[in-house]
Amino acid sequence: MSGLPNLERLILKDCINLVELDEAVGDLEKLVLLNLRDCKNLMKIPASVSRLGSLQDLILSGCSKLGLHSNTKATTEEHSSSIATKKFNLLPHSLGSLSLANCNLSEIPSDLGFLSALKHLDLSANPILNLPQNMKDLIMLQTLLLEGCTKLHTLPELPLSLTRLEANHCTSLKRITNLPNIFRSLCKSFWYCKKLVEAQGLFEIKLLSSVDIDLIRNMGLFNLESTERSEAEMINYLTNTTKKCPLQGLKECGIFSIYICGSEIPNWFGYRSMGNSVLSVVIPSGVNLKIRGLNACVVYARQPDHRGGVQVASEQFLKVSNETKDRMWTYSPVTMGIPKENEDMLWLSRWTFRDNELEGGEEIRVSVKCGLWTKEFGIELVYEDENKGKDVASNSEDILPWSQSNVVAGDVAVSTSMYEMWRGKYFLCNHRYRTHQAQFRRRQENPAHGDFSYKPPSSFHLNDFLFKHEVDIAESRIIKYLRKAVTK
Repeated sequence: MSGLPNLERLILKDCINLVELDEAVGDLEKLVLLNLRDCKNLMKIPASVSRLGSLQDLILSGCSKLGLHSNTKATTEEHSSSIATKKFNLLPHSLGSLSLANCNLSEIPSDLGFLSALKHLDLSANPILNLPQNMKDLIMLQTLLLEGCTKLHTLPELPLSLTRLEANHCTSLKRITNLPNIFRSLCKSFWYCKKLVEAQGLFEIKLLSSVDIDLIRNMGLFNLESTERSEAEMINYLTNTTKKCPLQGLKECGIFSIYICGSEIPNWFGYRSMGNSVLSVVIPSGVNLKIRGLNACVVYARQPDHRGGVQVASEQFLKVSNETKDRMWTYSPVTMGIPKENEDMLWLSRWTFRDNELEGGEEIRVSVKCGLWTKEFGIELVYEDENKGKDVASNSEDILPWSQSNVVAGDVAVSTSMYEMWRGKYFLCNHRYRTHQAQFRRRQENPAHGDFSYKPPSSFHLNDFLFKHEVDIAESRIIKYLRKAVTK
C-alpha cells in the first residue's frame, strides 16, 4: 500500500478470507473511504488506522469477528469497558460516517465525544442493551440507525442535530428519552417495537390498574374490578403493531384516553350526537366556575367489509373547535382499540384546558371522524372547584394540562408551535410526523397560506396494516387534505 500514496477509496468488502488489515494502511494519508463490509473473518484493524486524518467514511458492517466489542474474557465490568473504549479510540477523529451494523457489539463506550465530526452512525443488528448517556454530545450527528437491535431497552437523550432516527424491530425497546426536534426535522421510525410504552415528550401508555382511580371514575368507569380484568385488542400507529392486552390508559398531548368494550355513553354526558354529525354547544354563561376542559365518549363498531375480512379504521380523529375564538384542535391518538365483530367499543377521553381556552357564552363544536362506524358520541364540560382549585369532576393531579402556549406529555412541556398548523389550528398527532413537516415547509415557503381542515384516510383491511406503503398512502392523503381551506 505504500506505493499508493494518493489512494482515496479502498473497497475490500466481501473479502471473507481477510483476517488482518496491513499496518501500512495508516500511510494512506489521502484515504477518504475504507469499506470492509462483510469481511466476516476480519479480526484486527491496526492502530495505524488512527493516523488516517482524511478518512470520512468507515464501513465495518458485518465484521462480526472484529472484536470492537468488550473482551468476553475480561474479569470485571470496568476492565471490559476499558478494552472496548481503547479499541474504539483507534478510530480516526475525522470520521463523518461510521457503519458498525451486525458487528456483534454488546456495548458502546461511554466516551464517544472524540468523534466530534460524526454525522452518520449505523449500529443496526447488534446485541446492544443501552446506548451511552452522553450520546447527546455528538453535536454533529444527523442520522442514527438502530434497526434490529433486539436487546436495546431504552434510548437516552439524543443530540439536537439529529434529523433521522430509525429503530425498527427493536423488540425490547420500552422507553425513549427526550426526542429532539420532534416534528419539524426529526424523521423517526419505530416499526415493530412492540414493547414501546413511553416516548418522553410524546406519549405514555400505562395499565389501567396503575392509573389514578378518581380519574377513571370521573370518566364514567365505576366497576373497576371487572374493568381491570378486561382485555382489548389495540393498534399502535407509531410502532405498526397490534396486540391483545389488559386495558390501558394513554397520556398524549394533554389528553388521557381509555378504550373499553361497551355500547352506552355514561348517562351524565349531557351533550350527545349520533354518527358523524357535528355537535354544537353554547357554554352556559351563568356558571361562575372556570371551565377546565371536557370529557368525550365515542361509541363505534365495525362495518361490513366488502372483502369479507376484518375492517379496521386507519385512524380516529376527534376535533374540538372554539368557534368564538377561532381555535381548533384535531386529535389523532397513537393507539386505538379494535372492536370485536358484532360488538361496540367506547373511546373515553379527558381533555384538560387552562388559560381561559373555554369560557361561558362561547360556542364549541365537536366532531368525530373514523373509518369505522361511529354510532354515537357525547361530551361533558369539566368545571374547576371554586373551593379546592381543582376539577369538579376529578381531584386527580394525574391529568395532563395543555393550553394555547403549552402542551404537556409526561413531564416535558412542548411548545404547541410543534402542533400548530396555522393560526390557532392544532393537529395533535405524534405518529404523523410527515404531515407536520410538510405543513411546516409550506408555511415557510408561503406564509400567506390560510386555514386548514382535515379528512381522515379511508379504512383498510387489518392484513394490509402490516404493509408500510399502505400507511404512506394514508399519510399523503392527510397532507393533501390538511391544506384544504375552511370557508366560513
